[in-house]
Amino acid sequence: MTDVALPPGPKNAAILRELPRFRRGVLAYLVELSRRYDDPVVHLQFGPGASFVVNHPDVVKEFLVRVPERFSRSRWLGELRKLVGAGLLFSDETTWVEQRKRLRPAYARGHVAVVDEATRVETDALADRWRRVPGAVVDVQEDAKRVLLRALVRIMFSPEAPVDDRQVIADLDAVLQFVGMRSTVIRQNLALVGIRWRETAVRGALARLDAFIADLIDGTRSGRYSAGLLLATLLEAEARGEVDAQNLHDEIGTLLVAGFDTTSALVTFALWSLAARPDLADAVRTEAEADDRPVLEAVLRETLRLYPAVWAIHRTATEDVELGGFTVPKGEHVMASPFALQRNPAWWPDPDAFAPARFFDAPDNDALLGMEYLPFSHGRHTCIGKRMALQQARLMVSELVARFDFEQVGGPPRLVPGVIIRAADGLPLRVTPR
Repeated sequence: MTDVALPPGPKNAAILRELPRFRRGVLAYLVELSRRYDDPVVHLQFGPGASFVVNHPDVVKEFLVRVPERFSRSRWLGELRKLVGAGLLFSDETTWVEQRKRLRPAYARGHVAVVDEATRVETDALADRWRRVPGAVVDVQEDAKRVLLRALVRIMFSPEAPVDDRQVIADLDAVLQFVGMRSTVIRQNLALVGIRWRETAVRGALARLDAFIADLIDGTRSGRYSAGLLLATLLEAEARGEVDAQNLHDEIGTLLVAGFDTTSALVTFALWSLAARPDLADAVRTEAEADDRPVLEAVLRETLRLYPAVWAIHRTATEDVELGGFTVPKGEHVMASPFALQRNPAWWPDPDAFAPARFFDAPDNDALLGMEYLPFSHGRHTCIGKRMALQQARLMVSELVARFDFEQVGGPPRLVPGVIIRAADGLPLRVTPR
């Protein structure tokens, strides 16, 4: 690293004191670090790896909005790109703008009815399964993932294409957990044990995912399946000579990785949180048929604050960059953690409490809330699927809360940060038909 003045933060000399905190969990460690250092940038140095952790909303704005062109996708995201291809989420800045422009028609506002219909069909099927076992304890995390994967395939790829949801989810989980082991500087330097043997298991998962993607493409080209929104958009681009077969594969693979798991996390943690707040659940039921549903909106926004699916945003400096009064040398890793920023008492009173009322009088536009709230990122890299994710979450949470009472089983979920946040042991809830 260039010889520059570094921001405050634990260095190698303090590693033995830091390890117990780290072992309690990466997420808790980042929250504790954010609260411990009252500085705009914190420097983490574990062994040869280092990170500049953005720790103030003003610096988040510099990082994500004002000078995004000075950063590239982090080399840690490159691990996932090697496995699933250079789709939109993992493309570099030289191709990203054109890719996003090309895919935008698939996410247009005019597709509300298509998204609603597919999500409702799969939500109804889930409700029917739950009604057959009244009072049963179900893993809401697993069930939400299955619903939203099937809906994603219907909406974006093909309404007729068959999908073995359990196998696809298992294969995606294997890939994401493998990459999650290598997704942060901390893990890269302290937790490499077991990566080699996991590579073998991941190869099998990737082979099955490749076969699934190939069937989607070949089946649509041959007329066996009709094309969903994204696949139709990509095939039109292919006909214009803008993409090739590899681009098709990569964009579908990327959407499988990022297109339903994040929404399922929102639905899962919203239902879990409402299970402990019957007053809020009743309020959501009361406004279910209304055009304006402020309680549901506040519940979803508060869930995103406490449980942002994307817990960290990683970048690599492509040149020397000043952030928060410190110089980040070219090639260094920079990270903003929505999970830590959104639980920092400097920006959020009583930050660990589930308190949707804090959003009752908040602006509708997330960008107006400030850079301390970034569950979908900010700036030009704001999640392209944000509108669709919220639309699906509104429908699922509203419909399921209207039909069932939920009861938490066991203590708080043990959160683990892979590529996205998930409950390590699933998320059991007792569901009772109303």
